[in-house]
Amino acid sequence: MDLLSITQAFFMLGFVAMAAGTLYFVLERGDLKPEHRIAATYAGAITFIAAIINHVLDHDRLCRIL
Repeated sequence: MDLLSITQAFFMLGFVAMAAGTLYFVLERGDLKPEHRIAATYAGAITFIAAIINHVLDHDRLCRIL
């Protein structure tokens, strides 16, 4: 494996982890006490935005290489 393949794999792993975190926070939000639901909403939004930024950065980096 070359360095580019390893980097791509880690970007994909990061994206999947952040997307899974978003899904977890959204699905578990209903099981929390009402005073903690807003924190789960914020955490879900932050992980969603981070996943999108990670995907855009990965795509942008790949376009510059190719």
